[in-house]
Amino acid sequence: MSDTEEIESLVLDNFSFLQDKFGLTKPIFNRDRWNTTVSYLSKEIGIEIELDWRDLDMSILITKLDEGKLPKGYYVSDGKTCRVHLEEVLQNNLNVGENELQEIIQSSKKKKQKRNQETMAAKIAAYQQLLNRHAGAICTAGVSLFK
Repeated sequence: MSDTEEIESLVLDNFSFLQDKFGLTKPIFNRDRWNTTVSYLSKEIGIEIELDWRDLDMSILITKLDEGKLPKGYYVSDGKTCRVHLEEVLQNNLNVGENELQEIIQSSKKKKQKRNQETMAAKIAAYQQLLNRHAGAICTAGVSLFK
C-alpha cells in the first residue's frame, strides 16, 4: 500500500462516524496529482477533508452544496461563499474557543516543521476529535452557517 493510500485509509477509519452517526453519504473521493478530497454530504452541506500531498498537510472545509451537489467554485460560487474552513465555522458560528482549537492551529502555523506521514496522522486524529465533538451542531446549523 502506498503512503497516500495509507493516509486515505486512515481518513476513512477516523471519519466513518460522519456516515454512521450523522447520516452523511459514503465518502466521495476526488483525486489529482497534488491532493485528495474526501467529501461527506448531507442534503444541504458537505464536510470535505482535503489531503495536500505536496505540503503533507490537511484541512477540513464545510461546504454549502448547490442543489445537493458540490459547488463549482472553490471558496466562492455564483458570487457567494460556498466553502469555509472548519476552524472558522467553529470560532465564528459555534463560539468554540481558541483553546479547543489550539492543537490544529499550532500544527498549521509550523511551516518549517518537518511533515511526514506521522505528522499527517497526528493532524487527522486531532481533526477527528474536534469534528466528532461538533459535527452534530454543524449538521443541525446547515446552510445557516453561510449567512
